[in-house]
Amino acid sequence: MVAESGTMMVHCGGEYATLEEVQAVPLPEETSTYVPVAHGDLILNIHKVAGDMLPDYQLHDATFALATGKPKEKGDPRQEGARLFGLSTFMPKENGSEHPMGLSIGYRNSYDKSMKIGMAIGGRVFVCDNLCLSGEMTVSHVHTGDVIDRMKKDIITCLYGAREAWTSVQEVSGLLEDRPVTLDEGFRFLGSLVGEKVLRPTQFNEACREWRESDFGFAPETGWGLYNAVTQGLKSEPVRSVIQKHLDLHERAVGEFLNN
Repeated sequence: MVAESGTMMVHCGGEYATLEEVQAVPLPEETSTYVPVAHGDLILNIHKVAGDMLPDYQLHDATFALATGKPKEKGDPRQEGARLFGLSTFMPKENGSEHPMGLSIGYRNSYDKSMKIGMAIGGRVFVCDNLCLSGEMTVSHVHTGDVIDRMKKDIITCLYGAREAWTSVQEVSGLLEDRPVTLDEGFRFLGSLVGEKVLRPTQFNEACREWRESDFGFAPETGWGLYNAVTQGLKSEPVRSVIQKHLDLHERAVGEFLNN
């Protein structure tokens, strides 16, 4: 059984597409204020970097959708395929776990200047053609200047940290699922994360809400449910520090619930 790690929803006019159909969409011209990034190049760059940075993982599934964009000028026809939404999931090549954890990368791009080029990475990623893009680590860039180089650097940075963080998480996820957590234990642990500056106060509030009210399907009375609630709180963390925060969370969760 493969643990779900990503969701893509297409319900706002987008249509599922093949990679060939994505690559066939004409690239708009570059201007002094706009640098287009080819839909296909974005996908292939993500897959190439992920293959290099995650040698113990392999591409399990990739889903794409195209949506019609805004007309270039008033009276022009709407641009077919101007918006791309995609989700690629990578799974461990070898894993003895009954519920192996995937690592998903969601991404979006546009040729009509309607949205920034964006990417989200994590154990739970959500992509929607209503422009929603969320995950544990999210980055975006406007289509200007060296946008392609900047995006490549962010892909490498995020995946480098993800390789360390998610490999460690896989090793203990089943143990945390089996570890019951009382209300007192949970709130004490969340409070300690604020004291140790893993969570900011606003993130603490979000983690508490997710722990008690989340509909993600993780049992809240377990260490794994609490762990995932904290990752929700960390979604607002800047990309430059979110990887370290995830590693800090992992270390503290293991120490609190598995080594005591």
